[in-house]
Amino acid sequence: MKLGQIIKMAMMQSGEDIEDTEEYRERMIVYINEGYRRMMEKFRPTKTATLYADDGEIDFSGIRDMIEIESVRRNETGREERFEKKANGRIRVSSDSAYDVEYTYEPRALEKDTDEPELPQGAHMALSDYATWRYYGNGNIAKQQRGQFYYQRFMMELDRLTPQKQRGGGHRNFHGLFECT
Repeated sequence: MKLGQIIKMAMMQSGEDIEDTEEYRERMIVYINEGYRRMMEKFRPTKTATLYADDGEIDFSGIRDMIEIESVRRNETGREERFEKKANGRIRVSSDSAYDVEYTYEPRALEKDTDEPELPQGAHMALSDYATWRYYGNGNIAKQQRGQFYYQRFMMELDRLTPQKQRGGGHRNFHGLFECT
């Protein structure tokens, strides 16, 4: 679903006339993006960037949407490398080479009617449920109670959502942790 469709669905669920969409548009976009952020925190989408090491360090400070580094692989071999994340926006690696750095990222907010969430298609409907719940949250007690139905649906879909890395069969780099016996 695209943002425009999600807004219309939230309007229908909240009992508002779809003709009044423009009146509620900004508020609905805020609510939808709020739910989108919550879902993305669990989904943890990843990207891969090819970066080059210089003096055994990779500078990743230019990647603005990065949340966390998931793995570092040597480009030529595809083998995962141990790395040390430094405070200066660099990663320490074993040698100078090209590396594929996989990282979780912060997706951009949905703004235009044609924007589509970077979630599995089945999770898109949950965004309209979240917006409907937030819309009802501003009303009287009866409306707030009605909104709980949509909140429960959102939470059920959130519980079903599997992190992207987990679905791919990868593992997280826990280098530096010691085994406790």
